[in-house]
Amino acid sequence: MRPPGDPSSERPSEQESHQLPYKWERSWDEVRHCSAACPRCGLRQVDRELEAAIVRLLSGRSGGATICPGEAARAVGGDEVRWVGEYLGGICIDEPRRSDRFVGTQAAADAALASVDLTGYATRRNEVLPCSRRGASGLSPWIRHGHLTLARVWSAVDGPPANRRELRDELRWQEYGRHLYGRLGQGTAEPLRRAPVSAAGVDADP
Repeated sequence: MRPPGDPSSERPSEQESHQLPYKWERSWDEVRHCSAACPRCGLRQVDRELEAAIVRLLSGRSGGATICPGEAARAVGGDEVRWVGEYLGGICIDEPRRSDRFVGTQAAADAALASVDLTGYATRRNEVLPCSRRGASGLSPWIRHGHLTLARVWSAVDGPPANRRELRDELRWQEYGRHLYGRLGQGTAEPLRRAPVSAAGVDADP
């Protein structure tokens, strides 16, 4: 919720808009709620505390880095698992619980990158079960929330050439996807071609 008059509700600068596409960028001045359910909940004291904690935590991050919800919850003295369950439980298929592996701190991200093992990445990165067969890097949460940049991961990873090459291919696709969304925004929900390619029209304009 964006209370009228709140300094944080100001329209993002043109530079910020290019860096991070906004869902409501064309009607920013009219937006007061993020969803239909938002005004029914109202703005509670804990919401104001969480907002202040989020702003404070983000001000200490570099570039476009983000924070994890649990970090804000800890900053206001709450139980992060309870907070995630209350606010994000609707998108979970099971009960929220604290991860033993992924911790939302820069120190944890640095440690994960330093110890990443790419053994089997090229052939097993999509395998989930059994756990012993998993080949994913495990870096995605920290990349997603800005603790690890794509360029840093690209330079830091090491291992068998085939596995390193496969991971770097994935980093290329993610970089491409970010640029594509930055250019098209919500337009990525529509086909990117002007017309579907068919057997009779293989030369259709892209």
